[in-house]
Amino acid sequence: LTIVPEEAEVVRMIFADYLSGLGKNAIMKKLIGLNIPTKRGGRWVESTVGSILTNEKYIGDMILQKSFVIDHVTKHRKLNNGELAKYYVNDNHEAIIDTKTFEAVKAEIARRAEKANHPRKLTFSEFSGLITCRRCGANFYRKTNAIGTKYAKAWWACSTYIHHGKHKC
Repeated sequence: LTIVPEEAEVVRMIFADYLSGLGKNAIMKKLIGLNIPTKRGGRWVESTVGSILTNEKYIGDMILQKSFVIDHVTKHRKLNNGELAKYYVNDNHEAIIDTKTFEAVKAEIARRAEKANHPRKLTFSEFSGLITCRRCGANFYRKTNAIGTKYAKAWWACSTYIHHGKHKC
């Protein structure tokens, strides 16, 4: 029997873990290890953690028309890249994360991105996708854990290993 913490507790844990130095991938693996399902009951992926860390809804605000329906019959949606006006609504609902924490996470994301794209660093991104795993056949990609911290470490792994773990490769 697995007890699932409330969504608010999980969101607070994600924000705290990120500010303590964990990366999105490490947080994802932690949530999987704790058997915590996503809001929709699925499996955690790195982009879901990233979406949570940048979603204004957790501070009680809301952006309207982030996406829109392009075909009402098929219900296909499209991200709004300026085709329609977006509206920012402050204090729309009760906040889970305080604004100070949210802004600190935004600043940390920017700091890590800046450090990861430092011009003096040699990047090997041009090799991504050219090397394949002999076990599962998936492409290898360069990953950097804990970007912007003293624990930062670059490594190569197949996409199966990165997204689903060693046991699936």
